[in-house]
Amino acid sequence: MTIRTLALLPLCFALPAGAQQFALSVDAVGNCGAGNSTAKMITPDGRYSLFTTNASNLPIVGGGSSTGLILYDHRQRTRTKLLPNSSANLVDVSGTTYVYLASSPSTIRVKNIASGVDLPASTDAAGNLANGTLGASFFVSSGARYVLFNATSNNLVANDTNNRHDVFLKDMLTGAIKRVSERVGGGQLTDDSYALSITPDGSLYVFESRISLVTGQPMTNASCFIVRNPSGEIVREIPACGDGEISADGQSYFLTRNFPRSAYRVDIASGVSTRIDFVETNQLSNDNIGFGFSRDGKWLCWSTPIAYPGFNDMNNTADIYFRRLSDAALFRASVNNTGIEANMGSTQCSIADGGSAVLFNSQATNFACTEPAGVGDNDVFLLDRDRILLGRFEP
Repeated sequence: MTIRTLALLPLCFALPAGAQQFALSVDAVGNCGAGNSTAKMITPDGRYSLFTTNASNLPIVGGGSSTGLILYDHRQRTRTKLLPNSSANLVDVSGTTYVYLASSPSTIRVKNIASGVDLPASTDAAGNLANGTLGASFFVSSGARYVLFNATSNNLVANDTNNRHDVFLKDMLTGAIKRVSERVGGGQLTDDSYALSITPDGSLYVFESRISLVTGQPMTNASCFIVRNPSGEIVREIPACGDGEISADGQSYFLTRNFPRSAYRVDIASGVSTRIDFVETNQLSNDNIGFGFSRDGKWLCWSTPIAYPGFNDMNNTADIYFRRLSDAALFRASVNNTGIEANMGSTQCSIADGGSAVLFNSQATNFACTEPAGVGDNDVFLLDRDRILLGRFEP
């Protein structure tokens, strides 16, 4: 597989004059949340943000404690509590539905926020719940039509006797389910497979397998397989892959690799892999973390302690940067509304399509909420790069 590097010399840009930072984990009078909050994701259109918090003082729809999983509506500027468990693993949200792992019994479920309809996804075609261990990572297409997950269950499809994690695709409209991690031509695998990603329209899905899908073909490391739905055609195998996300147009797969900890874009048609977080030739390894990829395949954000040239980065701590991949233009998100850099570290980002907004968490005490001196809890902030979110989503 060919590996390339995107632009060794960065194009450094200041944020537009209209850019504005907002605090999402904030109480009714502008105080930062009394506890830690962590950014999860921003929807591709920038309408909603998702974060977890153990702060109980944030105003939420319907009142009560805000501790848990929070959906922030940028149009209404409201917070809705989705789950009481702040460590809950929610993978995707369209603003109308979300997917979560419930306990007692262990079930992957899809819930409609407005109607409250809550349906199990980890079931066989007749609606019987999976009888094995469910994986903690699962993925949903737009409108919650398809749910991709892995499980050790042997009752979801016929003739499942391998006692391994298999990957399943559930059709929430018809109830049908199929095991997608199988040998070419049919037959179960003899090692584990894990769900990784699905396109919004459900036409392509991605899973990792520790064994080749072709009988007799050796494989040194686990590979990612990009597969077409519903035909099951393998579109691309990516060797030595791992966690990642497929772009909405199905043209790119974004992933992170260790040693060094870096972000890559794989062109699905050609298989060419390009490192996209690289900025300078002497960049240290294992410095970049908390990557976020826009679903349009055009933007990347990440956290790094490196002081990139051109930004007057003097805070000696981790900052959030984001990049336009078409020309390698680089921006810094972790600055306040007067252009002052964060006085404490910033991590864990998510970026909307078009690079219009960046969601991240930071311990900074000089950002868009009032933090008691010396506290430095993590709070969640939104950088609205062009102020288009407010204009687009005003009632």
